[in-house]
Amino acid sequence: MARIGNNPNKSMHKVEIPSVVAGVITYLPSMNGYHGKRLEVVKTSLLSMRENAGTKCSIMVWDNGSCKELIDWLQNEYKPDTLILSKNVGKNNAKTAMARMLRSETILGIADDDIYYYPGWLKESIKLLVGFPNVGVVSAYPVTTQFRWGCENTKKWAYENGKVLEGKLIPEQWSKDFCSSVGREYKALKEHEYAVEYKGMKAYLTAHHCQFIGYSGILQRFPDWREYALNPESPFDKAIDNAGYLRLTTFDRLSRHIGNVIDEDIKLDWNSRHTGGGY
Repeated sequence: MARIGNNPNKSMHKVEIPSVVAGVITYLPSMNGYHGKRLEVVKTSLLSMRENAGTKCSIMVWDNGSCKELIDWLQNEYKPDTLILSKNVGKNNAKTAMARMLRSETILGIADDDIYYYPGWLKESIKLLVGFPNVGVVSAYPVTTQFRWGCENTKKWAYENGKVLEGKLIPEQWSKDFCSSVGREYKALKEHEYAVEYKGMKAYLTAHHCQFIGYSGILQRFPDWREYALNPESPFDKAIDNAGYLRLTTFDRLSRHIGNVIDEDIKLDWNSRHTGGGY
């Protein structure tokens, strides 16, 4: 006999596939040295990502072989809608796999595990994604240095179709926060910053590859997500712009990089806003 009975799953209702997924790659190999305070960083990042989304979404976490402390928290307390526990396959491969797991029309957010999110980050990002034509990625993290590459075709489109703003547009404090989070001494940057006004919306003409959203079907076309320590230019950023897709950032700072230690101003903001339990 080849079969005994019938598969009970045949009678199950159709599985609901989410249309918006907020995803993050986590990696915490130990609780020592550089990583000594990163458990608090990762928790704050993931909690703020979910609580401050401002719109309905599914949460996906891909963990790249983290220590027991983080895994226990993910499984028993945070409980994302999708949790992938993997050996360390690298951030590049994890991001590529996440993009290919979903339907092409799914809006997918991909981020590092040390990003802090302000209220409405996802809702406002989606407004730009659906409000502008032919968008590749939308970030909520404005950073002056991101204007150095991968913006040429995005700026060309903006000059032809909207009102372009240029000059020093990003507040100096945001640049100081960026330098602090990556361990650099702050120096005033000379880069021109560019933004566009289009159909009542305003966006910077660049995007950050550490935190962004996009349509899964488009993201699947650009598998080279690598980031080089000695070369700040991202092949992913440049490939999207070269293909003619727009790279945009919300005009308000709705996410930012934390680093491996949480600054006091982030702690104060989090404690004044969040609705869940403590760390």
